[in-house]
Amino acid sequence: MKFRDGESLPPGGSNFVVRKYQRDIVSLFNAIPRERKSLKHVIDAQDYAVELRDGTIHRLDKNEVMLATQKIPWYLHPRTRIPIIIEYSSMGDKRVFRVTGDKWDRRIVEVLLEGEFGLDGKRVLEYNEVARLISLYKSLFAIILSL
Repeated sequence: MKFRDGESLPPGGSNFVVRKYQRDIVSLFNAIPRERKSLKHVIDAQDYAVELRDGTIHRLDKNEVMLATQKIPWYLHPRTRIPIIIEYSSMGDKRVFRVTGDKWDRRIVEVLLEGEFGLDGKRVLEYNEVARLISLYKSLFAIILSL
C-alpha cells in the first residue's frame, strides 16, 4: 500500500506503529500471572483464581486441575506452581518453546508429558509437546512471547 510518492506509511504513521507496538507489549506483559499458586493450595483451598498483572482474574479449570493431580505425584503438589509459564521465541525459521522458572517447573512439565522425570526436566519443548500440554491443561499454562 503506497500513500504518497513511494511512502509506505502516512505522515506520522511510524509514530502510530511504535505506539501500537508499545501498547501491545504492555498488554502482553499484563497477561502474565501476578502470582502462581501451589497445586496443593489450589486443591486444599478450592481456590481456582489467579490474578494477572493487570488485575484481571484467570480461572483455572477444575477438571484440568484434577487431571493434573492424578498425573503428578502427591509429594510434588506443594512444589507445583501454576500456571506454569512457557516462553515462545522465534530464531530464524525455528520456533522455540522454553519452560521458564526453576527445575521443578521443568520436572512437572516432563511428568505431564511423559509420566516420569529425569534429573533436570525438559527445558526446551517441541511444538507438538506444547500443543499436547495445551490441549489437556490449557488453563494451567501461560504462554509468553520473547522479543
